[in-house]
Amino acid sequence: METTDGVIRVTVAGTSSSISASSSDGRTTEISADGYLLLRVGEKITARAQGFAGETPIQLWLYSVPTKLGEGTTDQKGAYVTEQTLPEATEPGDHRLVLSAKNVDGNTVTVAFATRVIDKSLIIRVATSPFVWLLLIVLVILALILPSRLRTRRS
Repeated sequence: METTDGVIRVTVAGTSSSISASSSDGRTTEISADGYLLLRVGEKITARAQGFAGETPIQLWLYSVPTKLGEGTTDQKGAYVTEQTLPEATEPGDHRLVLSAKNVDGNTVTVAFATRVIDKSLIIRVATSPFVWLLLIVLVILALILPSRLRTRRS
């Protein structure tokens, strides 16, 4: 296993696979000190594979709760690239991204990548909370109404 610039690469049974991810602003995600690709829901995951059998089915799964992220067919040279979005329903915690296909010898090769889904930051959770927006709207309405009512009473 090799990790560089936010990409995890694995070579096994004559095949080579890599996994990386990027945020909506195009920033590459980090890899933790213990080798986990750090992800947030909604980020784009890029899986690359080569050295598999040509024109063979290939799948990308997310586990703890089995979720098929993508499937396709390798090209004539046994290469495959896919970009998938990490589902919004993915719970924070440790997961595995699993790429599986047959190699040129006809054996199924399964490569698992350690991933850790990080919870949204507190600021993002607060800013996207419907309750917070409702409270903000009520406060703005009160700020617009109360000063005029107070002036009317003083007169």
